[in-house]
Amino acid sequence: MEKNLDIQKIVHDHTLELKLAGRIDAYWADHLGSCLEEEIRAGNYHISFNLSDVNYISSIGIRLFIKYYKQLKGINGSLSISEASENVKQVFSMVGLNDLFEKPGETKASDEKIAVTKFSNGKANFEITELQTDALLKLTLVGNPSAINQSSFTENDCVPVKFYGNSYGVGLGAIGNDFEDCSNRFGECIGLGNVVGYQPTDGTNKPDYMIKTGGLVPEIKMLYGLLFEGEFSHLIRFDCLPGETLPFSQLVSSLSETLKMENFGMLMFAETSGIIGATLNQSPIANPKGFSPFSFPEVRQQLYFTTEPAHHGTLAITAGVATKSTSDNAKAFTRSLSKDQDINGHFHAAIFPFHVLKKNKIDLHETLADLFENSQLHQIVHLVNDERELVGTGESEFVQGLCWIGKINEF
Repeated sequence: MEKNLDIQKIVHDHTLELKLAGRIDAYWADHLGSCLEEEIRAGNYHISFNLSDVNYISSIGIRLFIKYYKQLKGINGSLSISEASENVKQVFSMVGLNDLFEKPGETKASDEKIAVTKFSNGKANFEITELQTDALLKLTLVGNPSAINQSSFTENDCVPVKFYGNSYGVGLGAIGNDFEDCSNRFGECIGLGNVVGYQPTDGTNKPDYMIKTGGLVPEIKMLYGLLFEGEFSHLIRFDCLPGETLPFSQLVSSLSETLKMENFGMLMFAETSGIIGATLNQSPIANPKGFSPFSFPEVRQQLYFTTEPAHHGTLAITAGVATKSTSDNAKAFTRSLSKDQDINGHFHAAIFPFHVLKKNKIDLHETLADLFENSQLHQIVHLVNDERELVGTGESEFVQGLCWIGKINEF
């Protein structure tokens, strides 16, 4: 009798068929789960099973089918069983899962992508969908970022900023009642529509956040930052070519050139192959005035920096502003994304465990709320590019993702 589980993959037009042979017990259910995770990450959202050669399925195996049935249904995909052995049919019938024995879902015409542009930059394939032709984002600059160089922030620099609806932003801030309450916790912050989060610098090393609930509107006390508000004009999907990963600076530069935008706000959901970032270890308010947290060797205690790519295989929600402007404001609030790319930016990323996203008709705010409410926020980091010769760790790189882009008229 077959004691292992053999998995044969058969690719159809819109469906991946998995023909299984053997046992789906506790041990082999883990193996099947890993296989399913890999296929879903690869973009196979319609999966059909042929279980005619499966002679046994345990409760753990049944839970596995229920889990991925719900997960795929939630992202407009499908999981179905085309054939099954009599033993398996009886088990599924007894637990009330006859609904799985249906024809696999197919992509409906109404769900098809309406891509305005398709292109490749040699690392990844892109599909650009135009959302609103004339949409513009309003940019607001808060505070004086250079004050961090001398730890010269005062209570007058503390600005309350609310996030709700189509408002986004990055900067240095903390959630709290007032300047005094936040003084030892100011760190990297990110505003994502109806959510705001930050990385406290009080030693807890645990990111905190606030979600709009009823009449509660998320608010953060910000020392400085970039805020952008309004509707996004384009939705971009990208998938790396086999064996490739996409450096963040190349992603931003490619979108700038293709969309012919010199200043834009961006929000991205993307699977990472490694994050390069930095966060403050100590609030600048805790330092004596005139003290530079970035001087050597003090910077080693003041700043956490990834010494190698971190958070491989996770989902990063990245927000920020990119610009080719040479104005004083642009120089103060942004830095070069790469010496090889003629574009500056200021971007923060909120790191979550990997999460499968819908391919079509994805709701931005609904997806954000689901992540913050039902997943675990690991860290909020400021994305950097370490281009030092020999010892530099490079920059963040991504595998696949979605980007919402909106033009900013002036910086």
